[in-house]
Amino acid sequence: MSATAGSDGVFTAEPGAAWRQRVELAADVGRLVADLLRDPRVPAGSKVLVGAGAAGALVRAVRRRRLVGAVEFGMLAVAVRRLIADAGYELVQEHWRGTDAGFAWVLALGGVAR
Repeated sequence: MSATAGSDGVFTAEPGAAWRQRVELAADVGRLVADLLRDPRVPAGSKVLVGAGAAGALVRAVRRRRLVGAVEFGMLAVAVRRLIADAGYELVQEHWRGTDAGFAWVLALGGVAR
């Protein structure tokens, strides 16, 4: 099964596969973030920002007694983008375990140039 870019920029292979691929990409990004948080070469300020974003999202979700919404997701997305940008191309490439298409998406997300 080869992944190609769909009209919405998400990877699609056959009808109905888009959600599965998005979930796999989210898992790959989660593993990348966890690995970057453990890497001592990543600036500490970026790690603190991710922790603050996660804590802020959790506190807002608990206070509102509902799942994470757009505001909480946005807070966390900004922090993860900063983490990826500060880590740089080499570290992101070293820790990436997903597909090549997913890697390109993560670089674009983080604003990382080769």
